[in-house]
Amino acid sequence: MRVKVFLSLFLTILLITPGFAANCGGAISCSCGYFLNNSRTLNGSDNLTNCSGTALIINASDIILNCNGTTISGNTSGYGINLTNYNNATIKNCIVMNFSNGIRLYNSSDNNLTNNTVNDNNYGISILSSSNNNQITNNTANNNSNHGIYLYSSSNNTLTNNTINNNSENGIRLYNSSNNNLTNNLANDNNMGIYLYLSSNNQLINNTANNDINGIYLYYSSNNIVYNNFFNNTNNFNFVGTNQNHWNKTKQNGTRIYTNGTQIGGNYWTNPTGTGYSDTCKDYDNDDFCDEPYNLSTGNIDYLVLTNKIANLNLIPSWNNSHNYTGNKTWSAGTTEDENTTRNLFINLNQTKTFNFTINNSGDTLLYNLIQINSTNLTNTANSSLALNFTSIILSNNVSEGELGHLNITIEPPANSSYLGNYSGWIYLQSSNGEPYNYLNLTLNITVTNQTLPRFDTTNNVYYINSSNNSTHATFEAYFYDNQSIGKFWNTSKIYNFTLKNSTGTAIQTVSFSVDSNGLFSANINTTDATEGNYTLFGNATDEAGNFVEINSSFKLLYNFNLDITTDPVIIVKGFPFDFSVNVSKLGNFTAENVSVCLDWAGTGLNHSNLNNCTSVGDINGTNSGLAVWNFTGIEHANYTINVNVCSEDGGFNYTEQKEVIIRYGTLKITWKTEPPTDVDKDSEFYVKVYVNNTGNLNLTGVLVDITYSTSYFTQISGSDLSCDDCDEIFAGGMCDSCYWKLKGTTTENDRNIKVTATGNNATEDNEDKNVDINTPSTSSGDDDFGTNTYYGISFIKPTSSFLYIAQGGTFDLEVKLKNTGNTKLNDLYLTLSGLDSDYYSITPSVEDDLSSSNYEEYTIHFSIPEDFEAKNYDLVLKAISDEKEKEKSITLTVKQKDLEVYEVTDLNITQGESGTLTFYIKNTGEATLHNVYPALTGISSELFEINSSDTTTLYKDDIKYYAIKFTIPNTEAYGAKEINLTIASNEINISEQLTLTIIPSKEEKTTINDSYDELVAQLKVILNKLEKAKNENKNTSSIISGIESANLTLAQIEEYISNGNYAEAKNLIANLDTELNSMSSEFENLETVNNNSALLIIAVVAFSVMLVGVVVVYTFLPKKGYTPGKGYTVTSKKSSLEQSIKNIFKKLGASRNVEEKLRKKKLTEWKKWYKNETKKRKY
Repeated sequence: MRVKVFLSLFLTILLITPGFAANCGGAISCSCGYFLNNSRTLNGSDNLTNCSGTALIINASDIILNCNGTTISGNTSGYGINLTNYNNATIKNCIVMNFSNGIRLYNSSDNNLTNNTVNDNNYGISILSSSNNNQITNNTANNNSNHGIYLYSSSNNTLTNNTINNNSENGIRLYNSSNNNLTNNLANDNNMGIYLYLSSNNQLINNTANNDINGIYLYYSSNNIVYNNFFNNTNNFNFVGTNQNHWNKTKQNGTRIYTNGTQIGGNYWTNPTGTGYSDTCKDYDNDDFCDEPYNLSTGNIDYLVLTNKIANLNLIPSWNNSHNYTGNKTWSAGTTEDENTTRNLFINLNQTKTFNFTINNSGDTLLYNLIQINSTNLTNTANSSLALNFTSIILSNNVSEGELGHLNITIEPPANSSYLGNYSGWIYLQSSNGEPYNYLNLTLNITVTNQTLPRFDTTNNVYYINSSNNSTHATFEAYFYDNQSIGKFWNTSKIYNFTLKNSTGTAIQTVSFSVDSNGLFSANINTTDATEGNYTLFGNATDEAGNFVEINSSFKLLYNFNLDITTDPVIIVKGFPFDFSVNVSKLGNFTAENVSVCLDWAGTGLNHSNLNNCTSVGDINGTNSGLAVWNFTGIEHANYTINVNVCSEDGGFNYTEQKEVIIRYGTLKITWKTEPPTDVDKDSEFYVKVYVNNTGNLNLTGVLVDITYSTSYFTQISGSDLSCDDCDEIFAGGMCDSCYWKLKGTTTENDRNIKVTATGNNATEDNEDKNVDINTPSTSSGDDDFGTNTYYGISFIKPTSSFLYIAQGGTFDLEVKLKNTGNTKLNDLYLTLSGLDSDYYSITPSVEDDLSSSNYEEYTIHFSIPEDFEAKNYDLVLKAISDEKEKEKSITLTVKQKDLEVYEVTDLNITQGESGTLTFYIKNTGEATLHNVYPALTGISSELFEINSSDTTTLYKDDIKYYAIKFTIPNTEAYGAKEINLTIASNEINISEQLTLTIIPSKEEKTTINDSYDELVAQLKVILNKLEKAKNENKNTSSIISGIESANLTLAQIEEYISNGNYAEAKNLIANLDTELNSMSSEFENLETVNNNSALLIIAVVAFSVMLVGVVVVYTFLPKKGYTPGKGYTVTSKKSSLEQSIKNIFKKLGASRNVEEKLRKKKLTEWKKWYKNETKKRKY
């Protein structure tokens, strides 16, 4: 066994590096191909340039590799830095170039890649095969010939602040990877900026995809969250088979990826010509978001598209040519056409404020030479010694016709409350050619205030009660008095309390708000005793700058609707009607009046017979529900998401829920298993065999496979009926290959058609056909040599197909049959194969042999394809060679990638006497078909579980198979954790997943354990009583006292196990402690009497101890029994004061140690000292 392990390890090393690999790390320098076994900072002594193969292999967990700016270079093969099966490593400050993979992680998690430059490789950074929870930060991956950063089957990774530009394929590619976070990354000038392939539940935030061929590409990827990204590409997005993704968050405060504005929501969509959706959309309400959503594709809508910031205060020069002036310009502030205007504005304490004015030249000539003069500051109107300075004034010099200019005025922040009051100042603007006024006197009246404006985040001043946790979540912001920006001077570590009052004005609870760095106040209001109705939040708070918020805000607390959405029947077939029912109910004492239920869905594959998509269900309250029913018919088989919106007439109650409806239908697909030959000799026999696949989503019945041909040219020798019903039932995703026919050509003719057709109930039909030439055997065909008396001919009878499919790591035997179609013997005939290395196949027989006329020679070519063989097409040529004649046949060998994934395997907790079910599914994520696929469990008795489908199945590419394993745990089964191995096996590949089945003891067993614990407590109390008696009799009880200390600790551990639900551990300790206490109790009979001058003191102490024990007994609590969801039955008992009682007893007993005990310790110390000295003497 050790030899096998050594050889396996040795071969692995040889595959990684071409030569012997040494170790480095710590103070040992590294060279090409070395294993890094300890952390190291590289320097000039390391030699990692021009490496052939892999440069550096990290060979342990917890390694820190600091390249310190060192360049690691290769010759296009191997990996720059390879990390396989190790975790918690740090790779930083490295420059890696010219490798197949710059930095490669395989099955490695919790690692950190920081400040690395990985350019000019095939792949930049690769995170592969269950490499999870890695941090990829501040790296550069440019000019790689494939992908910049590549994630394959890896989850929960974070990519932050990376630059991924000018890569030939994808900047960032996620393949079958979920729950990853991509934030603040630059992906410019790539083929595709960001590519999600079979990847769902990822977050993409604050990323830039600029000048890529495709900005973001989603292939069968769903439920990803993509917001606050900047897309500037000719094609910003592309979708293939993708379901719903989320392209915006709820409108909230934040820093935009592009353009001004204080709120974020969706993404910015532009293009190189500046005519993207964000550039051209309407924003009539000036909220910096497009008024209409951006529909990217079905199920993919950006509802909060970012657009440009619009100024909030305007100075508008207005032009009018009808007055025959050079520029007839009027300055105004949007209200008057006058050379003088006044603006009354507000600023809060410590607020930095810039007032933005827009100059709109709507005339037909240039407005030029704009200048400004100002009053230097704003002076307090009541105290001229107080002033606020202009810290910045920016003015456009010239404004072209039809364009905008700007006047931006920044004012010094008021430092404290002494600046409260009114201030006034002025700015004088002048132009060279404005008519009839070429100047503007702008007066600024500024009020410095410490008041803020609370703004609650509710719709219609309604908060809805969450009935699952009896609370409602309330949020608000305190806006500065300009009502434009949020105050952020609040103490984020402080709690701000406000009072909640009911409709009668009675205070019912204190609501504690926390505040975050963006100024958002949030709190959970306890609604346990609340009823529906009107409430008021009252109180005030002051920020760190002295600004205050005063709240006296009313709102309603309501229970929203509960929806029960069902379909009848549950399995819906295309073309058949089904009922879609929505039952609407609600809790509480308020009535939702005239409630409407409305449906909305994307696509045209669903029709219903109702008059419209909305229907009324009347009034809904705590005692009255309403039912709405639509009769649908699915006309296209697909998955549909139906949005169900329920709303009362006044809008006070509004709730939306989604229901997925699957319209099922079968899709039959025929492929040749044994294709009819292109040509065949008259009276020669051949097979016709087909695969019939159901690629739809409905299990099919009544499947018939028909073969049609002209009986004038063919006759059937054997096989299935002409209308074959052997494939009567085919499951969704399944296949049948039971139908075949053996035919014979009967009449010489060209292009005679053979056709196979598959039909079934509720399925689309399919067919395959082939034209066959029937030849006369005595006539040479094609390139056969013939004359008047002698001719030579070779024909390939098998294989009939020109295509061969083998999975990676698979084997296949190809049958080859040759026929001598001439009239003369062929001498020294043999078979060769080209186009594939001979290491991967063998031909039997391999010797030369003669073949007489009209006779056959059969060969077997055994293919054996390695696991790592490249998956692609290989052009092979079969060649039959004799002394007289040669014949070739071309075959395409397709080596298919194989891969199998299992999803949604979770740990289970099941109580004794109960059952539980594990549901999961598997998916063929490779290219190869997987045969005889089945699940198996080890680590648990087969009597405890049942798999819903134990039959083997065939999985084609992208096929999914669902399984359910029901566990039934008897009361007699031992409780505790069982480590179970779930194996998914097939002919081609096996994978395993680990799960933990925790068997929770039954209610009765928990009660027994708690009773046993209480018996141990009582048993220890008996021992304490015996201890008291032994002390009175002047016995040596030192061993008993030590045992009591140990027993007390064990009791505490047992109680902790019971509290945490670890009953198996508690039971083991109870058994051990019971033995110890019985042994301790029997020791009292053998205790020896000691001479103790302090006997009276001990008697007093023991008497006191007895009193303590009595107190313990009186205050011992009885156990309580109950059922806890998720943990089964839980039995607990309140902790007694036994532990403290024992401590007090020991404290009293310690005071009674006699003189002999002290003398014994002194003698022991002297002996240890003597022994130590004697040991030293012998040593020297």
